[in-house]
Amino acid sequence: MNPIDFLNTCQSDALEQLAELEETLPGPSRAARFRHLELHLLALISVKEEIFYPTVAMAQPSAEPLLEGYESHVEILCALERLKANLSRNSARFQQFSQLLENHFFFDAQRVFPRGFDAISAREWMELGDELVAAFESRTRIAPIAMVPAIESRRRMAS
Repeated sequence: MNPIDFLNTCQSDALEQLAELEETLPGPSRAARFRHLELHLLALISVKEEIFYPTVAMAQPSAEPLLEGYESHVEILCALERLKANLSRNSARFQQFSQLLENHFFFDAQRVFPRGFDAISAREWMELGDELVAAFESRTRIAPIAMVPAIESRRRMAS
């Protein structure tokens, strides 16, 4: 599978889940939708940081866009925690979080995805996509908290 198609689909799904979450009344249903969104985003961030970004970095060593991507993930995780703390009420945090995700996804599409596509052979590119799909599916079956330490340790190593 084309990794850009896969990542774009994951990112669109996250935005749709967020819109559905915002429309859900506070309570157990909203909390369940949030857990699903949280798991989706943590899985997406982890496969990007563990697989996609390192592959792109090996193919094209310029670090600037990738460092910005890692930094943006930190912002997303912090904003996700703030959103979690405000689930019981309707809040401007939903719009802020949506805008943060949209900006990050646009950044990836403009600055990161093309670097990988330009630097990796077609065969390797499709294999990368298959690896991302398998890793994402695996991660969406584990508890969100299990992914956070790995994301945090990779981020410290990247700094």
